[in-house]
Amino acid sequence: MSGQEESRPGFKEAYDHAASTIKIIQSNVQTRDEAKLFWFEEFTAKFIQYISQASVFVDVGTEYGLYMFLASREMTKTARIHAFEPDPPRFAALQAAVTSDPDLRERIFYSNCAVAGHEGEVTFWKSLYSRSGSIDAAFLSSSFQEEISSFVVPCTTLAAHFADEEIDILKMDIEGAEVFAVPGMKEILAKQRTRIFLEVHPPQIEALLPGGMKVLSDLFSEYGYVAYRCKGLSVQETNFCGGRLYLVPAAMTP
Repeated sequence: MSGQEESRPGFKEAYDHAASTIKIIQSNVQTRDEAKLFWFEEFTAKFIQYISQASVFVDVGTEYGLYMFLASREMTKTARIHAFEPDPPRFAALQAAVTSDPDLRERIFYSNCAVAGHEGEVTFWKSLYSRSGSIDAAFLSSSFQEEISSFVVPCTTLAAHFADEEIDILKMDIEGAEVFAVPGMKEILAKQRTRIFLEVHPPQIEALLPGGMKVLSDLFSEYGYVAYRCKGLSVQETNFCGGRLYLVPAAMTP
């Protein structure tokens, strides 16, 4: 992390908040105290069910590391975990947590970049107090009614980054930018082997790309993916909509 990034207003406060939150999550994951995981989401149980069978897990929008730490607990020692987090304070806190643990250091590969539909750079916006981030400045500003700042981060596509590696499980939560990131992984979808845990944000998607929800729905349908809602380990087929969706190739058991 560069000195320029660390000198940004609010960096230390955001880093301290991220570091303390990560410490709590990591502790609860290690002690298997799922009841205290305040981000235990609709599809988390289904994620835990399948992650132990995966060789490669990709976490796009790692945030405070819930799924990264769950994966490190459940996966074999030879499995690979890739974490993408564009927010500098969160990334610095995640990096510190990983590098301080010899086991995690050997298994987790982290990138301080965004996943998008192109390779290069993208402008990332962040609210000063709520600590929320997005590539959609207008939505972020109107949602939190507070000062926001911007910075440029590198970005990549999943297809380019994993051209030589198969993804078994993908989790993505990137506040609407999935409308660009998912089309940037067509080659991965075409292989029909990746289980996807996707948080879908319709207002942000439509603000970034009008008609974007249909674009994503059509894309998943084109490549033979079926969307499910999860309740514990149970699943129910659904249309492509907002919220936390579990997407699986039709030929695979959900």
